[in-house]
Amino acid sequence: MALIPESIIAEVIQRSNIVEVINSYVPLKKSGNDSWKACCPFHQEKTPSFHVSESKQLYYCFGCQKGGDVVKFMREYLNLDYIEAIRQLAQRYGINIPENVSPEEEQAYRRKRSEAGRLYDLHEALAGFYRRELLNNPDSPVAEYFATRAIPAEYAEKFRIGAAPDSWDASINFLKQSGFTEHEIVTAGVAIEKTPGGRIYDRFRNRLVFSITDENNRVIGFSARIIVKDDNSPKYVNSPETPIFHKGSILYGLAQARDSIRRNKFAIVCEGQLDTIALHRAGLDMAVAPQGLAFRSEQAELLKRYTDKLYLCFDSDAAGQQGTLRVLEFLLPMNFEIYSFNIAGGKDPDEIMRTQGAEVLHDALKNALPLTQVIINGLQKSYDITTPNGKVAAAEQAVKLLGTVPNPMLREAYFEEIASALRLPVNRLFEYYRKQKNYGAYNSRPDETQTPDAASAVVYNDMRPENIRHAEASLLLLALHSPDGPRLIAEKLDENLLSDAPAAKIIKELMNMALNGEWFSGSELLNHLPEDLAQTPGVVKLLMADDSKLTDAQIRQILEDCPAELRKEYLQRKRQELLYELRETRDVVRQAAILEELKKLRDNN
Repeated sequence: MALIPESIIAEVIQRSNIVEVINSYVPLKKSGNDSWKACCPFHQEKTPSFHVSESKQLYYCFGCQKGGDVVKFMREYLNLDYIEAIRQLAQRYGINIPENVSPEEEQAYRRKRSEAGRLYDLHEALAGFYRRELLNNPDSPVAEYFATRAIPAEYAEKFRIGAAPDSWDASINFLKQSGFTEHEIVTAGVAIEKTPGGRIYDRFRNRLVFSITDENNRVIGFSARIIVKDDNSPKYVNSPETPIFHKGSILYGLAQARDSIRRNKFAIVCEGQLDTIALHRAGLDMAVAPQGLAFRSEQAELLKRYTDKLYLCFDSDAAGQQGTLRVLEFLLPMNFEIYSFNIAGGKDPDEIMRTQGAEVLHDALKNALPLTQVIINGLQKSYDITTPNGKVAAAEQAVKLLGTVPNPMLREAYFEEIASALRLPVNRLFEYYRKQKNYGAYNSRPDETQTPDAASAVVYNDMRPENIRHAEASLLLLALHSPDGPRLIAEKLDENLLSDAPAAKIIKELMNMALNGEWFSGSELLNHLPEDLAQTPGVVKLLMADDSKLTDAQIRQILEDCPAELRKEYLQRKRQELLYELRETRDVVRQAAILEELKKLRDNN
């Protein structure tokens, strides 16, 4: 196995947090400001004697006397050699290990590490500069705006909030005086170069600045909020991607929240900096936020290191609900237990904290909505679930989303809740799930080659169970290929038992024709059916299939079995809808009426 450059080994050890690494294998509990403990993974014990120090990045067991750094733990616990332990840690923290490193490459890598270290130092210095600007200039426009946000001084300090002065170059001059070059300032993304080699100016000028830190509380970027509404300027200006700042792998507030997340065994994911700070002020200091709603799998993996339980706190408007569904795409495959804040009136945590107080936020957490209700709330912003097609389309999207849940028992429980909420038979959802699974269609995107008309065309969403599809297909075959078929069906079948599928609609049309004394040959029939039914795929094929003659025994079998199957399905669906309504209604009179209907269904079954 090839050797690893010493510079990369140093980076791996520097980036690896021993508490995070050990906690992913052995559940740790806080036992002091800096210490964590657990029952030792290297020998049998009932009383925890295995201790981990976060500041020293060391572990030690007072029982078996094993101890060392993070690399030693990986070697002992996973039975690895030194190089393999470094490789696993490097993979965990996204550090690339080059093969066959030349002396020139090693020197270049050391230079790159030196540049990254300089960028960390630059951000740290600039965060201090912005912080002093806010504190030392209370009459500045930014300070006056900050006062309206009612953020206490201790939280402004905790989250390192500052002010960028109303100047094109004040922060740049400060950084230059601190020993940083123009190249480093532009590379850090805190200044913009107007033209290559030309003048540079402060990216965050005259804004309230939020320091963005990584999980080890190192400043790696900034997000700056406008203080005066301006339709020509963005509300927030954020650091661009840099060698140390990658938006998709950062959660705002994680450094401040991680101890609370571990202690409380859940995290709150909200929309932005102000909401995160508001939740911390309310005592819900396990809150974090992605940069906007651009949630990524790396952020989900980051949360998974700390907890398996999440509460989502996004806006209740259409954009916020759609954002919630996008976040779920990354969270559900990782088996998170998920709830959503139940905040009335569509207000965000920052506004609630300023106008109503912390108790309202605690109540919203206490009354959090379960995952399936979160999904329904999001889908009904896009689909009219009061209509059959809208209900089915919403169910399909819910199945595609929940189909990514790895735990089969949990997935099935979710399907049952969605079916109940949409008043659909749960077996239809399972059937659609199996179909999607066979086609590998989870999380698939629309075909980009479709024309706009094709993409927007209304397509019937067939979620009928297999037995109902077979029954209605058999009745349609009888209706089309026996002169007396439609009349015989009309005598045996209540048309209300038929579904809304195209095949069922054709059967209804033929039944009405028979009752009116009408009958047509196959070619004539197409001219008398409504256009949408006449063009239904498969109808012409059935009409022209001359070899589909039915025997008397087959006709009797269809007339006996198919109406009975449709009636059984109808009664099951009706009972499910009544039970759902019984759970939802608080009207005592309606409850009594529902119970009476359920009794009649049972007696007639």
